[in-house]
Amino acid sequence: MMKGMRLAAIDVGTQSVKLSVATLMPDGSIRIVERRRVPSQFPSSEGGAVLGATAIAHVVECVAEACASARSLGADRVRAIGTSGVREAADASALQTAISEACGVELQVVTGEEEALLVWDAVAAGLTDGECSVMVDVGGGSTEMVLGQGRCAKRVVSMPMGAVRCADRFSMRGGMTLRARLELEDWVDGHLREAGAPTLEGVGSVIATGGTVTVLAMLAHFGMPLPHNPPAEAVRGATLSAASVRRSIDAIVSMNPDRRMAETGLSTSRSDVIVPGAVILLQTLRWIGAETCSVSEVGLRDGVLRRMAAEVL
Repeated sequence: MMKGMRLAAIDVGTQSVKLSVATLMPDGSIRIVERRRVPSQFPSSEGGAVLGATAIAHVVECVAEACASARSLGADRVRAIGTSGVREAADASALQTAISEACGVELQVVTGEEEALLVWDAVAAGLTDGECSVMVDVGGGSTEMVLGQGRCAKRVVSMPMGAVRCADRFSMRGGMTLRARLELEDWVDGHLREAGAPTLEGVGSVIATGGTVTVLAMLAHFGMPLPHNPPAEAVRGATLSAASVRRSIDAIVSMNPDRRMAETGLSTSRSDVIVPGAVILLQTLRWIGAETCSVSEVGLRDGVLRRMAAEVL
């Protein structure tokens, strides 16, 4: 193992391109030195959709920026992972080729189950041996769940429901009508039922992660509007209640986009999808039978970095 080796993980997701750079420590652990996020929403999050040349060029530009940042920070190894938006795109291979040619890295497209396990690897690092937990990761295009015993994943579920997908499918980027909200709740319930998603029976804790979860925890912690650029670490390990999520939905569900941004302090891209993302989380907590969940700020990139570190060791 090279002392002080720097590793970089790039997550090419449905809503953004995210970068994490970490130093590999002598004991094999990783220390994050940089996190960055660039909005790069795909034109559609529905399966089989075509990204098209314009969207591909934009995503490639975002990945190239992330690669340049990683290398400027001394990254010895860079790995890029494509999730729901990439794996469901009809022209995903064109995006992979363009990224390889422009950035000098291969875009590895993972399945929903592989995505869930990468996130689980990061989340489970902080769990106690023998503890039974359910992890919920609400993403832009999909939601993943893992039932685990200690650090061992016992059951993995990936469902094609995410904040961006729901915002598009149910036309929720503006205000949400009561009818649309009920339709979305039924749609989410249907996916949970069809997937046989895990419940709270015999489970000691529920851990939730993803951008939607972090934002909801910040709204509960700071109130509205949020302070400028609040750190995710501010809500690390916080307890988020289903009642709080419901209050957030009720408070902003009928707002038009401009008012929602003004009153919440959220960016345009996050403001557009926070309500459907919150509905997914709330319905999932109801399905599990949990009144609260513990908030984790780690995610896919942390899992990728841990895998990279293990390969070096």
